[in-house]
Amino acid sequence: MVKVIIFDLDDTIYPVHVKTINTGKVKLMLEQLKKKYKLILLSNGFKYKILERIKKANYESLFYKVYTPDFFVNRKPLPNKIHRILKDLNITKDQAVIVGDKQYTDILVAKLSGIKSILVTNGKKKMIYFKPNYKINSILDLERVLEKLI
Repeated sequence: MVKVIIFDLDDTIYPVHVKTINTGKVKLMLEQLKKKYKLILLSNGFKYKILERIKKANYESLFYKVYTPDFFVNRKPLPNKIHRILKDLNITKDQAVIVGDKQYTDILVAKLSGIKSILVTNGKKKMIYFKPNYKINSILDLERVLEKLI
């Protein structure tokens, strides 16, 4: 049973290159998810940039914890961060899912860690190099997929 959702930020739940992400709708979805799951943010970005984007989108109160490279030597896709998150939250691999838009970081770190993954394509056709457990067109489709993981 999934207890924790580990999100990537840029172009997964916050628009950087993908301008179709509506942070207002995403925030409503995250507020609903927070009632059922612990929400974690895991990013390779600079901490000050990540915190700036979280504030701009009004996501500050939504995440149980934010992990950035400031806390770890290794970055995604190396699994060290994931092992740390599992230990910090006292959960198993089966109790977490990783949601992200990049195969070479988000999906690969999930594979290397033995955690389920959900690839967000943002409407783009993507050649699949690292097969995710699930693939969704928009982050707003996430709740439908999470129902399958329960």
